[in-house]
Amino acid sequence: MKKHYLLVYAVLALAGASLAESCKKHGDEPQPEKECTKTTITNSRSVNLFDLRTSSVFYNQVVANFKFVQASNTYKGTSNCPFMDCSTVLVIQNVTPKTITLDFNVIFQLNLAQWNYQGVTTIAPNATAEIGQVSSNCGSINLGSFVIQSASINYR
Repeated sequence: MKKHYLLVYAVLALAGASLAESCKKHGDEPQPEKECTKTTITNSRSVNLFDLRTSSVFYNQVVANFKFVQASNTYKGTSNCPFMDCSTVLVIQNVTPKTITLDFNVIFQLNLAQWNYQGVTTIAPNATAEIGQVSSNCGSINLGSFVIQSASINYR
């Protein structure tokens, strides 16, 4: 029986030495970290702003179009990658033949995902104003609801 144990130990020792040599050749060098791979999904949604003041020359008409564009980024890679980040930007188009100045409040809601943005802008006739990023919330703009309020709309 002792000869069999010695033979098993000899085989294991040779296998271990062979494995150690293989690791020295291939596995001891530090492996470069994988970079994060980003996947972006873009959604857009337009909401019309009506002037509901009875004294306005544009009463009950669309005076501006609010276009929201949301980029949702997901990441794969090492453990240092972020899970997800989002950005929603706003562009407002004046659809009237007059220069428009409006203060506005945008309210977005999708279940527990909520955000709001307040601003004031002046836009030339039939032109656009790039407001920029209005939210970093990842609630889908295509599924949620928008309310756009304006305390004053002035035409020149």
